[in-house]
Amino acid sequence: LSPRTGLALLAHMSRRVERLGARVESHARFSAEQAVAGFLLEHCDGNGLLGRTAAACGRRDLSALLGLRPETLSRALSRFRRAGWLRERGDGRHVVDRGALAACLPDGAGAYAGK
Repeated sequence: LSPRTGLALLAHMSRRVERLGARVESHARFSAEQAVAGFLLEHCDGNGLLGRTAAACGRRDLSALLGLRPETLSRALSRFRRAGWLRERGDGRHVVDRGALAACLPDGAGAYAGK
């Protein structure tokens, strides 16, 4: 293993550990709706379209990932749709109002809002 490859591997692993730590922290302090809003903001692109991995994640998998019951996830997604913040179509979920979702998050969760 070359030093350059080793450093690149360590940097990659460090970023993953940091993201996992942030996810664990968010589970501890976010409500169900905040966890869903954070996930949507973290995984959507500039046009509001969810990335391929997040879009392919079924409700059961997404609820497990966020530590929520499937019905709790469904209620949060329904609330966001009714409010006009999220649109679900055949081509996936689209975040329509990033600002409104970001406003759901507690103070200090700006990493999601600034994406």
